[in-house]
Amino acid sequence: MNRTMLLNAAVALGFVAATVAASLLAIGCTGASGTSAFAVRGASTVAVTTTSGKPLRPLGRLNRQLPAGLHALDLIALYSANTGPTLSRRKPTVLNGEWVAYATAAPGDQPSYYGWSGSDVFITRPGGQPKLVAGRGSRGETWNVCPAFSPNGRMLAFGRRGPHGRTLRVVGVGSDGTIGPPRITLAVPQINELAPCPKWSADSSRLAYIDTRQKLVVRGLDGSRQPRRVGDPRLGDFNQDDSPAVGPSGRLVARRELVSTSGMPCALVVSRPDGSHTRLISDQPCSYAIGGWSPDGRKLFVMRDVGGGFTMRAVSVNAPFTSTPIAINVRVNHARSWPGYGDVSWQPIPRR
Repeated sequence: MNRTMLLNAAVALGFVAATVAASLLAIGCTGASGTSAFAVRGASTVAVTTTSGKPLRPLGRLNRQLPAGLHALDLIALYSANTGPTLSRRKPTVLNGEWVAYATAAPGDQPSYYGWSGSDVFITRPGGQPKLVAGRGSRGETWNVCPAFSPNGRMLAFGRRGPHGRTLRVVGVGSDGTIGPPRITLAVPQINELAPCPKWSADSSRLAYIDTRQKLVVRGLDGSRQPRRVGDPRLGDFNQDDSPAVGPSGRLVARRELVSTSGMPCALVVSRPDGSHTRLISDQPCSYAIGGWSPDGRKLFVMRDVGGGFTMRAVSVNAPFTSTPIAINVRVNHARSWPGYGDVSWQPIPRR
C-alpha cells in the first residue's frame, strides 16, 4: 500500500468507524496488501495494520489534499489490547485430524495415597462417543497415561504402568477410529514407579522419555536405544506445566490468568513469546488447566472441573474465539487426578 492509495482512501471513502476522545477517527480501506485500519487524531497520528496482523512500515507524513480537520498522517500499528491482531493468518503446515486422545488421570497421580484406581486412554472426536484405547483393568491396577499422536497422524503412543512393569505402547489409529496395527510394546527399564510419558521424533520413527536419573532416552520402534538426533524431543519438551503452553510452531504461547475485567474473572492470555500481540479470551467458567494445542496452532484444549470430573473444549485463539466441546463430563478417580497439560493430544491429519 503506497501513499497515494492511503490518500485516496481517506479522501474518497471518508468512512468514519468510530469517534473517541480528542476527535480520534477510525477509517477502513482495502488495497493490494489487504484490509487496513488507521486512526486520525487532529494533526497527530494515524495507525495502520493489515489483515495479516503485521504493522506497516512508517511512511512519513502526508499533509496535502486532506479533508477539513485532517492535517497530517503518521503511520503506525494499531490494534485493540483486548483482541489484538490476528495471530495465525499463515496457512498452517500441519492440519488437524479427526481424533483427540486423552487420559483420565495425570501421570503424577499414580503414587497416590488414595490407593489403586488406575486410568484409561480414550480417543474421541467432536460430537462423537469416546472409544477406549487402553483400560485400567478390572482391579484398577493399570495406569495408562500421556497419550501422544505421532506427527504423521497414524499412530498413538502412551505410557503404561501395570502389574508386569512399565512399558511404552504404540497402536495404529485408522481414519474411522479403529485401533489396529502396528501394536508395539517397549519395556522401559531404569525408570521409577511412574509410567513413562512418551514424545515422538519429528519423523515418527522414534520415541523419547525421561528415566529415573532425569536423562533423556531415545528408542526406535524396534526397541533399540539410539543417540539423540535432530528432530528428537529435548528435556524441556517434557515440562508438564501449562504456564505458558507453547504452541506447535513456537510462535505463540498461552496461559490462564485471573483478570479484573468486569464480566471476565478468568481469561486465556495468548501472545507471542516476548509478550507482544497479547489478546484475552474469556475463560468462563474458569478452567483448571490448558491441556495442549491443536496441530495447526489455532486452538487450545481447555480443561474445566464439572464436579467429580472434567469437560474438555477446543477454543479458537482467533476471533470470534469459538468453543467446541470435545469430551463432556469425564469421570475422574478423585479430586487430585484431573488430567492437564500433556495429557491430551490432537491427531494431525494422517499422511504417509
